[in-house]
Amino acid sequence: MSIFDIFTKETLLKQVVTEIDQMFNKNKKMFESVTNFLFEGKEVKLDIGKEDKKLNVFEIQIRKKVFEHLSMNPKKDLAFSLIIIDVARDIERVGDFSKNIFNLVSKNKPFKTDNKYWKTLQEVKNYVSESIEKTHKAFSESDQDLANATISNYRELVNQKLTQLTDDISKNDSLNSKDVIVLILISRFLRRITAHLININTSVVNEFPKMRYTKNYSDV
Repeated sequence: MSIFDIFTKETLLKQVVTEIDQMFNKNKKMFESVTNFLFEGKEVKLDIGKEDKKLNVFEIQIRKKVFEHLSMNPKKDLAFSLIIIDVARDIERVGDFSKNIFNLVSKNKPFKTDNKYWKTLQEVKNYVSESIEKTHKAFSESDQDLANATISNYRELVNQKLTQLTDDISKNDSLNSKDVIVLILISRFLRRITAHLININTSVVNEFPKMRYTKNYSDV
């Protein structure tokens, strides 16, 4: 039985499930729109600031509804309710970092994108884009295998790549300061998005007290 099946038994929590689903879908659209702008120069048709505010509202609404549910049923679905609150926070944070990428790119274009560093960032972006989709599926279906696969892949496909990228940039004197700042910040934002996705996946594979922890979680 998935976590969504459990929650749809109660009216308030059914609403929460729908809103979590909407938050995931907004994140997918925001991230794709922002990164298509970053890497391909495509026009951003979404109002990114407005979409980010909608995620904030969703998170507040979810907290309120979970609180109301627990007020009426203090011993019922407690662990699942706490998980939902944490997951909503992580989804909202993914939206924040997508907004940060958009703001950074908007304020600093043009900058050089024809070097090996941008190829690495593109590879990481592709992984993150797939991870948003997989995390949504893993969470909604309580798919532990999919969640574990997403957790295990981040070290090689995100952490190691971005650590090496940062080290290489620090040794490259040919880059101007704006290019360095943009590369480092984009790297940081992608890493943080990944960390929040990992948090959500841990809610699928771990009990609530161990949520947000993996064997080497400190290197996310």
